[in-house]
Amino acid sequence: MRTKSIISANIDTELVKKLKSKTKGTRSRTIERAIRAYLNAESDYSIVDVPTKKLAAVLMSRIQAQNNWNHTPLTLLLQELTE
Repeated sequence: MRTKSIISANIDTELVKKLKSKTKGTRSRTIERAIRAYLNAESDYSIVDVPTKKLAAVLMSRIQAQNNWNHTPLTLLLQELTE
């Protein structure tokens, strides 16, 4: 197992509040992944990292904006996933 170090950083208060509200106990892992990506010059992310509820909401919005299909099996499933 790798050893860990505690670091201190000055980060914008609003950013910290958003991080606390979204991560719920996984902040260290989230910050570590972001630093590793930055150091490896990786700017893209995997769609697998997007929560299902958020992905369903975005897809539902896109379908409604483009086609206005409100009662297809797909949109009904997406509605269930976003509730």
